[in-house]
Amino acid sequence: MTLETIIKLCDSIRRSVAEGNLVTPLRRLELYADKTSDPRLADRLRRIHDNYRYMLKFMMDGSIDSSRSSMLGDIKDEILTITDRIERDTIARDSSDIFSETLRNLPLSKRTLRETLSLVRNISANILLIRSAGGNDPSLQKALEENLSLAFNHVWTESGSSEFQKLVSNAILSDDTGDQAAVLLINALILSLSGDFDRYKFAILLDVMEAEKSETLTARAMVGIMLALARHSDRVSGIPSLISRLEMLQDSLMAYRRLREILMAIIRTRDTDRVTDKMNREVIPEIMKLQPDMIRKMREAGDDIEAALEDNPEWQEMLENSSLGEKMREINDMQEDGSDLMMVAFSPLKQYPFFNTVSNWFLPFDINHSAITLSDEEKGMIRQMLEFNKGICHSDAFSLALSLTKMPENQRQMMTSQMAQQFEAHAEEIEKTLRKSSSAEFDLETTRTLREIYRFVKLFRKKEGVDNPFRNAIPFQSLPVVGEMLSDSEIISIVAEFYLKHQYYSEALPLLQILHDETPEDASVLEKIGYCYQRLNRPEKALEAFSKAELTGNTSKWLIRRLAMTYWQTKDFEKALEYYIKALENDPENRQLILRAGAAALHAGRYDEALKYYHHADYLKGNDPAVARAIAWTQLLKGDYSKSETQYEKILSSGPTSSDWLNAGHLFLVEGKMKEAMKYYKEAIGDNLDDFIVSFNGDSRILEERGISKADRELILDWLRESHGPASKP
Repeated sequence: MTLETIIKLCDSIRRSVAEGNLVTPLRRLELYADKTSDPRLADRLRRIHDNYRYMLKFMMDGSIDSSRSSMLGDIKDEILTITDRIERDTIARDSSDIFSETLRNLPLSKRTLRETLSLVRNISANILLIRSAGGNDPSLQKALEENLSLAFNHVWTESGSSEFQKLVSNAILSDDTGDQAAVLLINALILSLSGDFDRYKFAILLDVMEAEKSETLTARAMVGIMLALARHSDRVSGIPSLISRLEMLQDSLMAYRRLREILMAIIRTRDTDRVTDKMNREVIPEIMKLQPDMIRKMREAGDDIEAALEDNPEWQEMLENSSLGEKMREINDMQEDGSDLMMVAFSPLKQYPFFNTVSNWFLPFDINHSAITLSDEEKGMIRQMLEFNKGICHSDAFSLALSLTKMPENQRQMMTSQMAQQFEAHAEEIEKTLRKSSSAEFDLETTRTLREIYRFVKLFRKKEGVDNPFRNAIPFQSLPVVGEMLSDSEIISIVAEFYLKHQYYSEALPLLQILHDETPEDASVLEKIGYCYQRLNRPEKALEAFSKAELTGNTSKWLIRRLAMTYWQTKDFEKALEYYIKALENDPENRQLILRAGAAALHAGRYDEALKYYHHADYLKGNDPAVARAIAWTQLLKGDYSKSETQYEKILSSGPTSSDWLNAGHLFLVEGKMKEAMKYYKEAIGDNLDDFIVSFNGDSRILEERGISKADRELILDWLRESHGPASKP
């Protein structure tokens, strides 16, 4: 069967299972199994089908079976698991994606997962003995790394089973395996579940979470559970045995706190794209614009840059002029929000061959790794740096060590000294965060785990076939069991505020709607809903929300201005003017509001009022070309042509735009001064007749209302075409 045929078969099976039809999928799978050379698949399907027949027979006999729901969930999951595997194995035969490549190459190792884990334990024990005696064996270190990578690949790509679950759970929770291997195996489970669902792998994460052997393992297991629930909520919901285990979390205040931290850490990690883009497009270019001598002086100031700035007004002025001061404050805000500022620094350091191996992205940092060839003193300095910044994830720690390894020896000490200072400064922020947390180690490990996953899905050289769990917002309220635990108003409000602050308006809206349903009279929630709709370019819905907020008795300056703006967006200029007038009652000398009120009056056809506002704005700040243009245009529309002409003479005498020439041409046209009008139109055309025609036609209604007929307008354009020469476009 071709790949296309297999994919169609698998999609059809999934649809049938979703509709509650299991007989058809079982028959189709059995036919498929008969055409393969794998007798285990046929036996497994026969067993599943027999169990389903027995269940149906007992039901038809009228038997009451309390385990029927659980059994049905298991059968559905087995059908779907087999279907997923058939599709995945078919793709893997020819695909070049990294999962397929790994799956194809795994048999070449000729070692089972059990044998590999046994080797990991034995080698780790020998290394520990040798190091305790002050020795070192590079060949053993290399063997350990190879077997750790192989174990990772087994867990990542193999299908689960009850035996698999027992083996991997025991390995993770056993003291003999070692922390490094345990963490790596959990990471392999997380990566695997980011693709296809496997109930046994999910159950292993539950085993680790329930064991609570250490904060490190528990945090990683719970991160994996949350991400798997977000990816496979329907599959988990259909397996009662998994749901019952998750329900054990409901009465635990600690579990609630941990899940809440994981949720916020996932949301912050997903925000890394925005933070990275801001750093690359705004902050770093501003820094690069600074004069070299200022950069040198700032470096000399070390960690006490703020004090140096206070002592040097020239620096302060330079920062303000470059807008870097504002950007630096934004960085501080992002850091306080827990944003991943390290991504920008470490992204370029993921090009080493070390990162061509998938497992190395998830390997807990080991200063003795064979890829790190540094002196004992340099290794000690790296340990010290990492101690300063406990929040650095393992793949970034490897990047740091590898970058030093590749550096000329005479540069290493200077570089490590500089980085130590930077990390020490950053450590203060980490410590502040830790002091706020009642479970600092869990929170740090949660952040590290998510950053390692994020770096892999974003920076790995072969992204094809790699699922990105951060692509979409996590639907935390719809997650089985966990969604109920995270449904209180406080969490919803915190997440909504985060989304709103960082401009994720479509994500904030549904959460704000929930808060509104709970507290319909809360004007602040309605304001935020309206603001989201406004930013999503849905002014009618924004107006509805803002109007409801006003009905609660809220008359804040912000709301009045938003109502004015939204009425403008919906082209209800009379209402817009009404609310700009209200806004001006609170702030009568606000020039921006005065100009907007003038524009609303102009569009509403209330020309005298518009002129009053424009003249007021001109009084507050004279010689503003924009205000002069508005006054001239309003006088034209009002029919006060002589005053308009006087204004346009001033405008055209100093840096006129093509629009100025066009509008002056309109003025003379409606005055009946055809020669003058054509003269100004030619100036407006310049070298671009096509743009002029578009602009001219855009003013057709205004010209029509002032007696310039369609026929006259067409003749004018043809005369201009004729006098302008050949068309600008063929």
